[in-house]
Amino acid sequence: MGDHRLPELPVGHFAIMGDLSGEDAVNLKGTLNPSMLRAELDEQRMFKSDYEVACIHRANALAAKGHHAARGTFSAGEAELDIHCLPESKPPE
Repeated sequence: MGDHRLPELPVGHFAIMGDLSGEDAVNLKGTLNPSMLRAELDEQRMFKSDYEVACIHRANALAAKGHHAARGTFSAGEAELDIHCLPESKPPE
């Protein structure tokens, strides 16, 4: 099993966000997922910059191509792995 070592943090007040055990948060001398900070982060995530909106549109366009390829492959009676073997398959630019 891997070494479960916690990072060394400078002295101060820290918020520990994410899926960490309460014990680890205490050992890091931080507050685990403080509700006021979580609420503020959730609020800020509601607003997207023009760049973020453009990235979302691009990601959706790429995902749609993949879904169309999957539909065509499955309709032809082939398996998901066959999608990766299509000659026109190449990583997104």
